[in-house]
Amino acid sequence: MNVNISFMRREAIKSCLSKSPKTSLNLLGIKYFTKYKSKISFHPFSLDIEPTVRCNLNCKYCQVPGWERGKKVRDLSLIDFKRIVDQFPNLLIIKLQGMGEPLLNKDLWGMIDYASSKKIIVRTNSNGTLIDESMARRIINSKLTAISISLDGATKETYDKIRRGAKFEKVIGNIKTLIKLRGTSRLPRINVWMVATTENYSEIPEMIELCADLGVDKLTVQTKLGFWGKEDMKEKLEDFLLDINSDELKRIKEESTELAKKLNFNLNFYYSNWYGTDSKCPWPWESCYITTDGYVVPCCIIANPEVINFGNILDKPFKEIWNSKKYVEFRDKIKDNEIPSYCGGCYL
Repeated sequence: MNVNISFMRREAIKSCLSKSPKTSLNLLGIKYFTKYKSKISFHPFSLDIEPTVRCNLNCKYCQVPGWERGKKVRDLSLIDFKRIVDQFPNLLIIKLQGMGEPLLNKDLWGMIDYASSKKIIVRTNSNGTLIDESMARRIINSKLTAISISLDGATKETYDKIRRGAKFEKVIGNIKTLIKLRGTSRLPRINVWMVATTENYSEIPEMIELCADLGVDKLTVQTKLGFWGKEDMKEKLEDFLLDINSDELKRIKEESTELAKKLNFNLNFYYSNWYGTDSKCPWPWESCYITTDGYVVPCCIIANPEVINFGNILDKPFKEIWNSKKYVEFRDKIKDNEIPSYCGGCYL
């Protein structure tokens, strides 16, 4: 059967999605389908859509620097964005994010407007370097629900070493400008995302204090570094991976949690890419990642059609891709704990 959502139910789910996407998707019955079905009778309710693979930075842990794909693939156009979105009748939420810096795509604002006109929640990410006053006004006046700004260090020394090409003081100033211009408005939510590694995890408490002082809405700390399903990236990042079971990391997490409570600040440790045989990845049933050139990739953790893709949504209807032999076999492997090597980074 096809799943149709009434207007009232859709609005209720949207409200819940903005606070807790995973809970909302479970309300839609995703858990049932994850456990039992390899062919799916409904389209995803959420998508990650990549606006560009271009980036103005040369970050230490990223696959984009030196990536040939980043040099040859064009930005996603508004026309193609509409062609993609129009294939998802029950779409509730879009994250406009990917391997590049979304604010580099001149059509980003048209994408936000188009999705919002269809009552879709829209979020995006940014490295924060391009958010001058003019850009900040554009963000505040858009219909974005939230923007997450990457900040991988609470000090200039640490941040500048990791986010090569960016300047700590400039990004902090840009965040201040964004928050000042938002004023008392509730939206868009202005969040910070920190990828914790051996080089910066000791600064998590300082990051909480910094974010609380800036007035951002939430800090998310990701303690498990992904390698996009590529063995060469895994080897490159080996020295920066945290021992997630170490006493030192546990101590810092406890200290950070207590500090956040004391400051009445919203701190979140990200565990959504921590899977195991008893907690399988739900992405193949819930969502997918669509690249700038239209390839359907399993998730944003891989984010690379050269590693694995199921076809191109600009060449073939999504409904054919979603239940293709290749996608069904992929779901079967996840269900049977035959985890592909490119998915291994998310499994404990």
